[in-house]
Amino acid sequence: MLPILPPEMLAAIFERMDAEEALLNVMLASRHCFRMAEPILYSRVFLQFPSFQRSSSGSKSDRLESFLDALTTSDGRRASYVRALTFPTPHYQRKDEPALIEKILTMTVNLKALRLQNFPLHPFPSRQLAQFTPTCFHVTCIFLFPEIQRFLESQTSLETIHLQLAMSSPSSTSRAVFSSTSFPNLKTLVVNFCLIPAFLRTSACVRNLRVIARDHDNSMEDLVRMPSVRTFSCRSEYTRRSLVWRLPNLEWLELSGPTNISTLMRRSYESHTLRGILVERFTSPPPYDFRSLFNAIPTLEFVEYRYRVDIPPERWYRGATCPTSVRWLCSPGDEWLVDWERTVVIAPLGITETGS
Repeated sequence: MLPILPPEMLAAIFERMDAEEALLNVMLASRHCFRMAEPILYSRVFLQFPSFQRSSSGSKSDRLESFLDALTTSDGRRASYVRALTFPTPHYQRKDEPALIEKILTMTVNLKALRLQNFPLHPFPSRQLAQFTPTCFHVTCIFLFPEIQRFLESQTSLETIHLQLAMSSPSSTSRAVFSSTSFPNLKTLVVNFCLIPAFLRTSACVRNLRVIARDHDNSMEDLVRMPSVRTFSCRSEYTRRSLVWRLPNLEWLELSGPTNISTLMRRSYESHTLRGILVERFTSPPPYDFRSLFNAIPTLEFVEYRYRVDIPPERWYRGATCPTSVRWLCSPGDEWLVDWERTVVIAPLGITETGS
């Protein structure tokens, strides 16, 4: 059956296989399947640091070394497939981890998305990363080291930056000022609250903004209006009325964590372009009365919320007499990055997909 299917259909099927084991089994089916599935298997790689866990055969398993061997033994073929690479939180159990990572980065010349979770290397491997033009860079580190700041500033191809600091002192963040020509293609920004001023005077035209932490710097004096932002996401306790006011063209507001309706009213009065509000959970049980909120924001089309984790989210439209059930077609947490009209399936509340 598989050889009969057009290559385009086979590729579409293989690309939707999230499980690595499934793709490995497909590669064993035939040489044809192997040639088609191998680039997909290596296109998105999630690596684990050496854990010294013993496999069933009793030998020490080391996925970092195994992955490097796989790249080396294929004469660069597999390395050319890698587009997205993730290094998760290390275990700090081996001193050769940085060297292994640098070798892998040197070989993956077509890398476009790089995720470094709690990255242990210092200094930052700028020389290895300078050879490719990433569009997405995700790093979680203790401080904003100067090496990381210089690397980010030099990457004009970046479209998405996720920069999360585990610790942020006034001295380390006050120096984080990028040049006015930095980030000409930046569209999505996920940062600590204190790092927002560092991006304001760049050439970035940020459309999607997420604040992931409220830290020592609660001052709004350095913040200016950000007219390019269309979607804003943060925890409900991090949102301040003055910050929302600096987003005059905001269309989508997403709040995670429990939210009080009266607090939402106070925070949203000054925005007059909002089309949708997504609340992870309200502190009070339904039914809800959103008439005052709709009256305060004439452009608001709906409010979406989830009352319990075991039921689909509900969306209350302006002028509706009851909410509707919503099923998102994207990964959880990506709602603020997609089209909230075309990436959802909407049905009257109580009607399931089977019509029961």
